[in-house]
Amino acid sequence: LGSPEMPASGTGATRRSGCESCRANYFPKKQKWCRVVGKRIRFIDETAEISSLHNDVSDSDDDIASETDNIPLSLAQPTLTQPIIKDSTKVFVKPSRENRPIPTPAAHSSEGQTLLPIERGQPYPLTNLQSLHSYPAFRSPSSGHLNFDDPIGNFSPIPRSQISGQIGSISEIGSGNPVEDPSLPEPRRAFHSTNLPLKNCREAHLVRFYVDYIATPFDFGDSLNRMSTLIPQYAALSPALLNAVLALAAKFHDKEGSLAFFDKPADRYYDAAVESLKPAFNDSHLEAEEIEFAAAVLLRIYQVIGTVHATFKTPTAIWNFLTSRVRTPKRGSLLEAAIWSWIPVEVFRSMMRNEPTNLHLDHLSFDRSLQPADENVWAYRMVLHTIDILNFCFGNTKSPATYDRLASYAAKWIKEAPDSFTPIYIYSPSEGSPFPEILLLDDSVVMGYSYYQLNRILLTIHNPDTPPLSKGSPHANRTMNNEIRADVKVLCGIAESISQCNPAHMVACMSIAVAGNRFKIREEQVALYNLFFNTAKHYYWDAGLM
Repeated sequence: LGSPEMPASGTGATRRSGCESCRANYFPKKQKWCRVVGKRIRFIDETAEISSLHNDVSDSDDDIASETDNIPLSLAQPTLTQPIIKDSTKVFVKPSRENRPIPTPAAHSSEGQTLLPIERGQPYPLTNLQSLHSYPAFRSPSSGHLNFDDPIGNFSPIPRSQISGQIGSISEIGSGNPVEDPSLPEPRRAFHSTNLPLKNCREAHLVRFYVDYIATPFDFGDSLNRMSTLIPQYAALSPALLNAVLALAAKFHDKEGSLAFFDKPADRYYDAAVESLKPAFNDSHLEAEEIEFAAAVLLRIYQVIGTVHATFKTPTAIWNFLTSRVRTPKRGSLLEAAIWSWIPVEVFRSMMRNEPTNLHLDHLSFDRSLQPADENVWAYRMVLHTIDILNFCFGNTKSPATYDRLASYAAKWIKEAPDSFTPIYIYSPSEGSPFPEILLLDDSVVMGYSYYQLNRILLTIHNPDTPPLSKGSPHANRTMNNEIRADVKVLCGIAESISQCNPAHMVACMSIAVAGNRFKIREEQVALYNLFFNTAKHYYWDAGLM
């Protein structure tokens, strides 16, 4: 493997200086080489380093910088420190304490237009509140904060559990093989008896349909996506949970009678799941297993979604089971995921029926404080606060003191929110859309901000100090309606800025249901209707809920 004969230095083709040492030694063509046995050789390519040592025409950093400065702005590529500017009005701004929106009673844009409520940073009617002491944002190792000053190479790679699909790797269930990836939401188990793999192809498609469409809204804000990852795994152990999954999927998938392998498949699965849970329903002294509780939550979703206007004269066995057996869950458990999926269902039902949730979770050790926390905990605090606000708005008593307490908590929540809750980008509604463009950092921030905007709408409508419509001044009523319409547009803008349909649209639809009648402009009414209808169609909800 000798190298071809090359001309000596100074003869033949022109050589760069510094290469004589590279041509000093040659190997004959019949050179014998030793075979290395049992060793793994790792070759290191040092071509770049060697070339840089002998490169006579290398450019210094100053030269590169000066050349870049001379490139026209339209041709220069954006750098890590250079903001990407679409035009003079669309500028991405790095969030920080210094550039966060400052609460002002009457903030206006440079063009003389009133800024959006989210830009003002001060809610209406949550005003004139004493500010709390400021503190640095809490940085949890697992909070997922991104430091925009760090190089991209410092970020961790995507965990394997997020690459293999939402449902996880079903083939690993029952294999007994240990999984070392700590990012998985729950360790795999060696099941002694399992319902998986399913024998019926149509039922397998129902499980897949549950993961792709049913579980998605209830994984909103959960970085582990436990409703779509843990539920199918635990369904391998529990016939009740598996039948609950199949019932829920069949209910939404069988809109046109496509699942005709027996009459009313959804009802059959539902009845089978209820029958399996009857021992747990009847024994009030037995602590419910988290699998049983998760199955009951899915059956509750079956009752509520699509039948919101149905009247339940007496509490059902499922409702009694959930309210009496709920307990404080362990962090990251299936029980915690089930509870956080159950709460939005009751919020949705309450909003659509204008009824209190009758859900009382004060005995649970949920974090309702305003102490520093990561985005996930901070967002769930506002979800819990929504329950209290709905019970106040649709309850029998309208105490001004209770209203002040609820409004004060919401105002302090947004004031003391982590820096990551600062919108990344805000742009006023463009031509053809009544909704602003608002980009937020991640799903937890979107969830927390969405429920905060929803609560603002509820507190504005149900303010006990607001005079009745007939007695109030036209100016006061017009101002209140403008604030409500602006909050609805902000909610819709947050959802539309993410994608055409995503779980944030669910919260936007609830705001449309409670305040859509305040929109009088035809174009805005059409935009709200299309958003609601498309969301119901995408998630297979009943569009008649409008």
